[in-house]
Amino acid sequence: MKSLVTALVLLAGPALADCVDGVRKLNAAEKKMFDEVAAAFSAALPQPPESWRLSSGSATPMETTPCRGEAPGTIPVATSMMFRYMNPPKARSFPQEEAEMKRLGDEITAMQVTPPELRKQINEVQARQSEKRRASMAADRAGNKDEARTLRGEADAISQEADKLRKDYLASIGAEVKKREARIKEIRSTLPDYSTEVFVAVTVNERKEVPAPGKGLNEDVYVWGSKTPVKGAATTVQNVVLRIKGWPDYRETIGGRIDMAKLGGLVK
Repeated sequence: MKSLVTALVLLAGPALADCVDGVRKLNAAEKKMFDEVAAAFSAALPQPPESWRLSSGSATPMETTPCRGEAPGTIPVATSMMFRYMNPPKARSFPQEEAEMKRLGDEITAMQVTPPELRKQINEVQARQSEKRRASMAADRAGNKDEARTLRGEADAISQEADKLRKDYLASIGAEVKKREARIKEIRSTLPDYSTEVFVAVTVNERKEVPAPGKGLNEDVYVWGSKTPVKGAATTVQNVVLRIKGWPDYRETIGGRIDMAKLGGLVK
């Protein structure tokens, strides 16, 4: 699940190298909010259950380091964790959808097999091509370079005849193949992406787009407080955004161990 790996980032404010005048310490209000958030995160986010391990991240957020001169209360507090299921049982299957995709795939494969009559035509063309190739090699051996060159050109032209026969056939079934491919894609889009990893990310005072809350195919989103990005200074909690990504059954395992009340209780 590459998207989960690339998303695993601990938001800790700008790096020292990004701050022209260096960084500053949190002021009293910022420090108070950070300490409250860190305590809630540590209490709310779970330890790995049995047969799971924490492969990345931490329940405790890294303390933010604002740039010197940056207004107070302008950096969100966030952390993320990646849980890995070490010895999972066989994943839940979707037999009806999988059978339908296999049937459509088999139909595509069968359609793309060259029909006997067309195969006979292609074989005849290829036989003429081989005859020209042999004649070209014989002319080469006899020292008739010009004749050999001419025969090779004729062989190449015959080869293009065979290619065109095959290409025309594939074009004739193209619409039916695309119809089946589109249906396979449509079915696949209704199935969750399997992974043994579950990614958990929680952000306080989200300043980017706030995702819509709800349970999705590959991600569950919970939002407490403001449903819009936080603007300006905020040294109190305006919103909390929790995202849980992964296979549905495994999301339930990890999500069920998160203390939602503690996260939601951060919003005053």
